[in-house]
Amino acid sequence: MAYKEIKRFKYMRKDPKVEFTSRFHSPSAMKTGFYISPINNGVKLKRITNELWANNIPEITSLINNIQKVSRQLLAFELDLTENRYHEFLDFLLIEEMQATNEYEGVKSTRQELKEALDSLNDKKARHRFKGLSLLYKKIGSGHSSRITSPETVRAIYDELVADEVEDEATIEADALFRQDKVMIGDDFATVHVGEDPEKIEEQLQIMLDFLNLEDLNFPSLVRVLLSHYMFEYIHPFYDGNGRVGRYLLANYLGFELDVFSSLLMSSSAVANRKAYEKAFVITSDQENYAEGTFFVLNLLELLYEAQEKIAYLLNRSQLETKRAVNFIKEAQLSDFEEKVFWLYYDHAVYGSSVKSLTRKDIHSHFEEGAWSEHKQRKAENLLEGQGFIERVGERPAKFRLSPAFQNRLEKKTDSE
Repeated sequence: MAYKEIKRFKYMRKDPKVEFTSRFHSPSAMKTGFYISPINNGVKLKRITNELWANNIPEITSLINNIQKVSRQLLAFELDLTENRYHEFLDFLLIEEMQATNEYEGVKSTRQELKEALDSLNDKKARHRFKGLSLLYKKIGSGHSSRITSPETVRAIYDELVADEVEDEATIEADALFRQDKVMIGDDFATVHVGEDPEKIEEQLQIMLDFLNLEDLNFPSLVRVLLSHYMFEYIHPFYDGNGRVGRYLLANYLGFELDVFSSLLMSSSAVANRKAYEKAFVITSDQENYAEGTFFVLNLLELLYEAQEKIAYLLNRSQLETKRAVNFIKEAQLSDFEEKVFWLYYDHAVYGSSVKSLTRKDIHSHFEEGAWSEHKQRKAENLLEGQGFIERVGERPAKFRLSPAFQNRLEKKTDSE
């Protein structure tokens, strides 16, 4: 029989509490030491507390094995990419992940803004609205995830990540680490969650962090990371920005478990599968499910695996197109300088961000001192544009991109093979 929510047993003329007891005390039950009060019709039932737990069912084990397998494939791709292609693809994922986490919370940003924010990290004096956001995600992308052990560090992440973006009425009270009033999540029609009581926030966060950093070989680390994501959103320590902080913490800890690319997929996946993502929280908080987090873990593993598969397909396709492009460039008989310029446009379009064009300043930054000149650049642009490899898309400053017509030729060749 398929594994079902505990609440479903009442429709099968079976006692849900008996099923809960059986599952909770089974050898495969994983208990967290984190207690929650369930939500019933938008009301938190404080008189009831249940320990958050999950059952290590075969479906979870299978998904973890699949995720780890794809992670190894993505790591192989990472190692196979040239340095420029690796950084182009990494920046693409970073921009998409930051855009998604903003979009989910209704924060307006553009991919161009986020690209500029990433670029601003190279200049300590540069100021940018999303510089803090970019700095934190760039650390994950650079393989420098960090262990977070105190509530004070969570607050510091909030300050860096979102504090400047929250409305005045959502600002944390002076001299307080976390909100000092209640918070309810929902809309005009229904409340779906009530955050933890203010006086319990710090204690609950510490329990979450201790659990997150737990070294227990009997508790699959990916399950631990995902259950911690539920814990953080359950606590809801801030008036606003909880989603962005929570998804950052999730990405940060996925960086310890999987390849870099895999750690930067969950916000994009949450936006693309919003109903499934939010349903996972609702199921776990349902009074009749006795704080079982099995379906939360299962749903998020499915979202992660699906996102990994898409990225693996995209990289594989890009590699095949690149092989076709090599043949075209051999036939063009370009100089070394012209060929390098072409590959910079190509890598940016095929592996890089949604901001597809490059300026001469962008191209110049990839050359050693004295190896680039505007005269050589203009000559290369004219030749590459004349052969249909690139096209001009802007003036003052001049901007070029890989020609869509040329890219279509590569895609058609790839599809026919």
